[in-house]
Amino acid sequence: MKRILLLAATCLLTLGINAQALVMKQSADNALKAGKSRTAFVMDGIRKAPRKALASNQYYCGLYTSDDIAEYGVGMGAHTSGVCKAGTFFTEDIYKSFIGFKVVGMRVAVCCDITDFGVFVSKSDEENTVELFSKEVGTATKGWNTVMFDASEQFEIPADGTVFLTGFSYMQKNTPDPDYPGYYTDDCYPISYIEGLGNTGYLAFYGDIPASKGGRGEDWYIVGEGGALSVQWIVEGELPEQHIALNGLYTDKKFYKEGENILANISVSNFGRDAISSLGFSIYVDGTKIIDQSGEVTIEAMQNNTVTVSIPVPAGLATGSHTLKAELATINGSAPTGQVDGILSTEFKVYIDSKPRQKYLIEHFTSNTCTYCPLGYQLMRNLESNYSDVAWVSIHGNMNGVDPLNFKECDQLQDMMYLQGWPGASFNRIYDVDLAEGVATLVYSVGYPEQYIPQVATEMYQFLNERSEPSFVALDIQQNYDADSRTLNLTIKGNGAKDASKLLAEGGITVYITEAGLKGRQLNQGRWVNNYEHNNALRMVLTNVGGDAITWNGDNFEYTKSITIPTEYVAENLSITAFVAPQVLNVNYADVQNMAVNNCEKVALDVTSSGINDVNTNSNVRETTRFTVGGQQLYAPNKGINIVKMSDGTIRKVVVK
Repeated sequence: MKRILLLAATCLLTLGINAQALVMKQSADNALKAGKSRTAFVMDGIRKAPRKALASNQYYCGLYTSDDIAEYGVGMGAHTSGVCKAGTFFTEDIYKSFIGFKVVGMRVAVCCDITDFGVFVSKSDEENTVELFSKEVGTATKGWNTVMFDASEQFEIPADGTVFLTGFSYMQKNTPDPDYPGYYTDDCYPISYIEGLGNTGYLAFYGDIPASKGGRGEDWYIVGEGGALSVQWIVEGELPEQHIALNGLYTDKKFYKEGENILANISVSNFGRDAISSLGFSIYVDGTKIIDQSGEVTIEAMQNNTVTVSIPVPAGLATGSHTLKAELATINGSAPTGQVDGILSTEFKVYIDSKPRQKYLIEHFTSNTCTYCPLGYQLMRNLESNYSDVAWVSIHGNMNGVDPLNFKECDQLQDMMYLQGWPGASFNRIYDVDLAEGVATLVYSVGYPEQYIPQVATEMYQFLNERSEPSFVALDIQQNYDADSRTLNLTIKGNGAKDASKLLAEGGITVYITEAGLKGRQLNQGRWVNNYEHNNALRMVLTNVGGDAITWNGDNFEYTKSITIPTEYVAENLSITAFVAPQVLNVNYADVQNMAVNNCEKVALDVTSSGINDVNTNSNVRETTRFTVGGQQLYAPNKGINIVKMSDGTIRKVVVK
């Protein structure tokens, strides 16, 4: 079930200040949220609606250039109703290629038919917001709607950095959906607001929100950032022949061995009127030119595209970080003659050897009030039962109520990985733009229909195999548990590959305690299940949420921790998960593209003196999985005979008293 992360500023910021100076802060009590529709609009053909045929000297201007609209509509029906406005800020960064052009129209995408439709443009500065004009239209239909301006309404884009607030008015409805508690009917969610497009801005809302609903009456509110409202200007003027913007350089992975090829994607925008058919680049490593590369690509005026080049890793590079730079050398086979914006550079790392992979970390986000979350649970169970090297951790959140398994660190993890909806899962914290559908998140939707779950499980495990980074440290979890005092003493040893301390210089260690066999209420396909079994539920985070710093001793480390297990936890059902990943110092500003888990280990809490630690004479040999005599997998030691598979491939029979 998707959710929207559109939160009001702490003080519900009033418009009238420069948009570039706005500082968004999550409200302390999350009082004001824009709701997201239950139903996706992808399948009915409007997401790629054909655009209006413009004159040869007319172009679309906005936060993005595609014809996409949001998959799920947004609305403020939980807070207000009546004629409202949705807007966003057009800053100089957005319109700078069109300075001197004339704004002659707009197009607006909505996710359902609306009434009381109109468009407006205002100027916003540090003192106030002044409306340039508003135009009543009447109705708008689901999809894109084009509105051309009269001559008296047209205006020239200035060169003085003016911030424009632009958007549309509509009738906000607030009709509760009788079949889905906590949601409203689909026509209450008309706003198309797309997250994670790269070019992002604020979503502003004007309406009458009473104090009881988190507002201060009729006013403007900032209710979202990090996305793009589906509003575009139509501008008219003459483009220069050649104007290129280099937007980014992205490598296919982070770590390479000598002799491998770096597959690099270069994102380019064409702000000139001449079409581009090929681009050539000079490639530099650590400031030294190593190769010229070119690629064929079609980029029409005011469009974006990506050029892919293959770059050999030079011989003799030292282990550790290196700088990769791409400099534009040719356009359509000739040296550039027009303006070129942007400098392309990124880092990559070179390594010599690695350690075996132990476990893949899957952080599963769920909520007991999420009606589709049992589908996510089914996928997790499938992965765990079929793949012994999966470490599954369930993180509970408050979707439409308070989940009894939620606690502060769960919410911090949701924020750190930019959770967009339940059920979701992060797979070894690997960022993939296709899985994320362009959204800046590490948590991908896992609410697949039941019949597809086996196929999805196979594909996600293949994704983990193909996309996980090489591991540079092996983890050994050593434990000593005193049942009388419920004291757990942990020592986590890291045995690193050559130069692991350099390759994992930004790494941190994170330790989770999870519990299996928890029974409680769970909403499932619209009905409550009163005795649903929650497994691998996160119960404690023994480190900082973003990981604790690693103190290296050469290429090895030790991390110790002593805790008391709360009496309400069933010790026999607990497990310990430890992993190394880049340390996140501020959970509200995490870099989701650089958080991949390097290695992970998970073991059951050993609650008896006759457990695995007594029979394991080699500290480098670890328990990997545990079963009953009948072959059923166990998540903690169980009274009787346990069959234990060790990391060296041996099988042991252990008696748990």
